[in-house]
Amino acid sequence: MKRLLPLFAVGLLSSCTKAPQYEVSPLELMQGTWSFVDDNCGKNLFKYSLSEDKKKQILEYENGQTVSAEILVVAPKMIHIRYDNESGRTQEGDLYSWWFILGDKDTYWMRRNDWSWSNRTTGSWIRCTNSF
Repeated sequence: MKRLLPLFAVGLLSSCTKAPQYEVSPLELMQGTWSFVDDNCGKNLFKYSLSEDKKKQILEYENGQTVSAEILVVAPKMIHIRYDNESGRTQEGDLYSWWFILGDKDTYWMRRNDWSWSNRTTGSWIRCTNSF
């Protein structure tokens, strides 16, 4: 029994010295160039960036058009936004807003605020290494 106690102590101390694993913020993951999966980064590219105060997500298209969105919620693997120019409304009269659901660091889907939590867009968007 006396031999097991030092082994237990060494095992306990070594497990305490491991660096914790932190997830990268979804806001940071979303920055960069993206494309709809069917376009396979060949056309219709767009970029996400953040405003300086990190309260807005900026969407820039290849043609130079930009759209901004208010960041409503940031959660693990999800971001909830409302586009500044949004005019569509739910049956309850609320403006549409969108959840970005991150599958991994290079893929996301979207879910509108009036869809059930189990629903999302059928297609996904992928990160592109090429830019414009």
